[in-house]
Amino acid sequence: MFYARRMDEAEKHQRMVDGVMALLRGDREELMKNPFLMELGREIEARARAEGEARGRAKAEAKAWEEGYLEVMRELCLEAIATNHPELLAAATPIVEASSDTAMLKKCILEGPKTTSAAECARLLGLPD
Repeated sequence: MFYARRMDEAEKHQRMVDGVMALLRGDREELMKNPFLMELGREIEARARAEGEARGRAKAEAKAWEEGYLEVMRELCLEAIATNHPELLAAATPIVEASSDTAMLKKCILEGPKTTSAAECARLLGLPD
């Protein structure tokens, strides 16, 4: 029993050595025949695929978060305009809804209510006079 297990380990080690030597020689046919390298290749491929999928999910989550953040900022900006300068709401709505400029939206939310005239608010939004 012990002898058989030791032979299996020795055989496995020899296959690994043969595979590495074939890799160094660039012998593609030998590489394709070597079960150790075939298994290693499948493992590396599976790990790379899993890593790629994880990165893809992370990017998708970040994009969804960013879209949600922009949507909330747009809503707050439009609420500030509707509350303080309702006469600008019709002209400002398409600009605000299409905007991805967080600086402009933040200005609208924070400084829009402080503006005393509709003209000031319009300039803040970049609306034509």
